[in-house]
Amino acid sequence: MPITPIKDLKPTKLSEAIKARVCRLWKTYDFNANRLLSLDCILVDEQNDAIQATMKVVDADFFVAKLDVGSIYHISKFYIAYSKNQYRVVPHIGMLQFGRATRILKIPNKFSTGPTASYPKKQPISPTEEKNINRKTISELKNINPNQNKKAFFTCQAEIIKFDETQGWFYKTCPQCFVRAKNAGPQWWCSKHGYFSNPPTPRYRLVCHIKDETRQTSIYLFGRVAHALVGVSCATITKDLENVDEHCIPPTLSNMIGSTRNFQLHYSANLARPYLIASKVTNFGLVMFFPPEITDV
Repeated sequence: MPITPIKDLKPTKLSEAIKARVCRLWKTYDFNANRLLSLDCILVDEQNDAIQATMKVVDADFFVAKLDVGSIYHISKFYIAYSKNQYRVVPHIGMLQFGRATRILKIPNKFSTGPTASYPKKQPISPTEEKNINRKTISELKNINPNQNKKAFFTCQAEIIKFDETQGWFYKTCPQCFVRAKNAGPQWWCSKHGYFSNPPTPRYRLVCHIKDETRQTSIYLFGRVAHALVGVSCATITKDLENVDEHCIPPTLSNMIGSTRNFQLHYSANLARPYLIASKVTNFGLVMFFPPEITDV
């Protein structure tokens, strides 16, 4: 099968073949849901063009054993999908999808013209820089068009004035996937994994009302971000789920009312009903860094 240059790969095509070097290899995590999403890599060919390839979670170990960063491979029998804008790490509009049928053959580590493309990891920044990235007042945030700022992050310093108890401050989830669990008598039900008998896992879902000198608004905090704000895990507060009311704000949360934090915020993907979600929390000059979405293997 003839070799196709990466720049000529077109989405929705099957059975192409490429010769490329593995430039980077990483595992992509959803840290809010505490789960692995995929194994991904960047491939660079002799023309110095790059494309991303992705592999399913169930195949991650299979491909980790086959792919080495820096090595060159002849690769065929893959599908070319459209790259999702929110996950795109190289300019190419396509993204390769590898499966168990994909053929990967390691070849001598030599290009006629060596690729020079590199994609270094993002370097950490100082707390001062972090607190001033795209800084906005609440009034400015409320005037932003979410449709035009789908991937933008904003920093806002604000005072916590209330936790909304009407929507509940935590929910009970499936221990395997963090989907909301439903009480089904002696057991619990997960829409993904069916019935299970083990106790469900409590998970933060905070609706926090904040204010600054310009206006008030509400933001959502989930999982690790909420944990960083509260300083205590949800499981610690809800040791006895049967006696904890999700609609009654516990003292651990109510004691935070009146305190000021720096929040890094972005709009939800649901643009029909956009709301602000906190992705980081800064407290007294200390930035609470969370594991990045892209983590090296």
